[in-house]
Amino acid sequence: MLMFGINSRIVIVGLPQVAAALNADAEQAIWFTQAYMFASTVALFLLGRASDIFGRVKIYVPVFALFTLGALLSGLSSNLVQVIVFRAWIFSWPESECF
Repeated sequence: MLMFGINSRIVIVGLPQVAAALNADAEQAIWFTQAYMFASTVALFLLGRASDIFGRVKIYVPVFALFTLGALLSGLSSNLVQVIVFRAWIFSWPESECF
């Protein structure tokens, strides 16, 4: 849960600059954080169960690679939809496994 809090605070601080760079209004910009939190909550339960079934290491290694890919793609995003998809789907699932 610590990473959720830290990640959310980092994004909130940079949200005005990100929204301005992507020409997003305030309503669209809030999706940066809300989609991430929703996907992380869902992933926490699913990946936790998968870790119980298959073993923590077998799940952690590929998920860590996905986390790295998600961070790279989030940083290289050029429009609002890409930021939301990469941050919510690819970036939040691996972070949930770290708990």
